[in-house]
Amino acid sequence: MRNGGSRTYDNDFYNIGASPMPEDLGVVGSEPEVLQKPGRPLSESKLYALLGSGAPSLLGNGFDLSKYVQPKIDEVSVDGAFKTPGLRNVDLIGPYFHNGSKATLMQVVEHYNAGGGAVGALNEADLHPDIQPLNLEEEGKKPLSASCLR
Repeated sequence: MRNGGSRTYDNDFYNIGASPMPEDLGVVGSEPEVLQKPGRPLSESKLYALLGSGAPSLLGNGFDLSKYVQPKIDEVSVDGAFKTPGLRNVDLIGPYFHNGSKATLMQVVEHYNAGGGAVGALNEADLHPDIQPLNLEEEGKKPLSASCLR
């Protein structure tokens, strides 16, 4: 939550303002009818918030309830969240973001420099708190995007 409140995220899934909600649901969506559990949240945090002690059998991998505090459903921030990839070989993997909306690394830098831009403003409630305007001048943006090409 941008106002400093406590939020719960799925590991490595964040809303960075790449596309507007609710057009692009991300992990907040639910399993489609063709799967065994239609309507079940794709987000593990949301599933745990909804099911509590019933979650371990669905989450698998030895999910241990004693290690985690069950979040309240309104504390789970997964709307418009997508997997955040690593940066290894980032100069070779364009276009960027889950939807390919940025063609160059400079466009990515511009996106973050604007704090998610206009799309970020639409997603204000669920935007990750680290997505803030950087207010870089041109001379600050060029070395940042060029450093990825070394």
